[in-house]
Amino acid sequence: MPYQILSFTADSQAAQAPWVEFQALKGFYLVGAQICAQTFTGAPTSVNIDVNDDGAAIAGFTAVPSEATAGTPAITKTTGLGGSVALPAHVDADSIVAIDINFVAGTAPTVTDFCVLLYILVDE
Repeated sequence: MPYQILSFTADSQAAQAPWVEFQALKGFYLVGAQICAQTFTGAPTSVNIDVNDDGAAIAGFTAVPSEATAGTPAITKTTGLGGSVALPAHVDADSIVAIDINFVAGTAPTVTDFCVLLYILVDE
């Protein structure tokens, strides 16, 4: 089963829940999430994302952190890919998947040139 990558981008983004929302046409396993922001404004101490399945947090994919250094990608992945998340999370077909953007501290923080990648294995 080959990996597929779902890519979501924003030119400039403040905290938002949900930031992106989509319906899964087929079931899939979430095996990794990567985020990268080129610039931070408003002096946040960190930015992270939550990935949700039908409104419930997906275990291992909440508060997925960015790197403190702008322009440096950060990835969270399952142990099968060398990461720390114990098991891939299954998302059923027709589920609503949402990605939230969260900031810690700062004054009206935003990110620019923001990218989120979800690494998935689609059900056969």
